[in-house]
Amino acid sequence: MNWIMSQMSGTPFTAGTSGTSVNAPANTQFADQILRCVAVLGGRGVGQPHFYPLAFAAVADVRFGTEARNILRGPGVFNLDGSVFRDFKGWRSWPCGSAPSASA
Repeated sequence: MNWIMSQMSGTPFTAGTSGTSVNAPANTQFADQILRCVAVLGGRGVGQPHFYPLAFAAVADVRFGTEARNILRGPGVFNLDGSVFRDFKGWRSWPCGSAPSASA
């Protein structure tokens, strides 16, 4: 029997907004975090937010946003693969392998 497990956390990222309020076109503008805790909704796909979007707001003043950098992590990945092997004696005693496998 063999098992291979892969578990990875999501990529860290920061919620951004338009940089026009900073008057510095090459700079990245960070959003204002208006809720202390950002709820993880767990949505995936178009129109399904992974984080609560109203926890952040666009910056309207000439300043950078209040959100800390890289506080959010995207959806992670979990994979578990298993295999079972058995050798059978075939024609003229040559071994023949059989390997059914499963993936979760």
